[in-house]
Amino acid sequence: LYEKKYADLIKESIKERYRILPYYYTAFEEHCKTAVPLLRPIWFDQANVQEGETMHQDKKFLIGDGLLVVPILDKDQLTVKGALDGLEGRWYDYYSKREMMGDEEIDTGLERIGCFVKGGHIVPTYDIKSYVKSSKDAKESNIQLYIGLDEEEKAKGKLYFDDGETFNYQKGTCSRKNIEFSGNTLSWSGDSSEYKVGNRVTKAVLMGHNNKYTTAYLEEEDKNKQKIQLIKGSGYT
Repeated sequence: LYEKKYADLIKESIKERYRILPYYYTAFEEHCKTAVPLLRPIWFDQANVQEGETMHQDKKFLIGDGLLVVPILDKDQLTVKGALDGLEGRWYDYYSKREMMGDEEIDTGLERIGCFVKGGHIVPTYDIKSYVKSSKDAKESNIQLYIGLDEEEKAKGKLYFDDGETFNYQKGTCSRKNIEFSGNTLSWSGDSSEYKVGNRVTKAVLMGHNNKYTTAYLEEEDKNKQKIQLIKGSGYT
């Protein structure tokens, strides 16, 4: 039905949805416990609203605690500008992993929309390989973490798993993990559930550190602290 270049864009958009499933699933579980909505106005968690028009903004929206979405709604629109105007804190481009300022313009083309990670939050994603053809395949993928540092160079996040098929989570057959980055250490803790999760965390992208860290460590409950490899990117590690 489509030319190859458009078909490829559609396929990549579907894969992007698969990538973000761990974040969505965790956010929905949090919603079920707290009744805080998954989709939120952009002023929802702002201590101070700096600009009056922010209160009336109805196009941009938050997904959970850590993601801001700026959709492309106009025909032939290929850029996003001023996406972070009036918002407090540090923000990072989800795609380039680069820290963004309020009035910056981003070239989106047809390949992407505006999407930003809020500083202080960790967004878990699936590492989607070429063989993944469905959401069922995606659930067996390894985990990658997007870590956006706040002004104190810290970040927190959560990761929730259950079998996705039954109501056994009501009997405690599930896994809840807390993730935190502080100093140069990524710590991993959680409940004592015996529910086994086969997904491994294979990569953590650290945004906003300004080349401060030369070494980093992973700290898990009941395990020795271990040094992890650092790979430098453009504005992130």
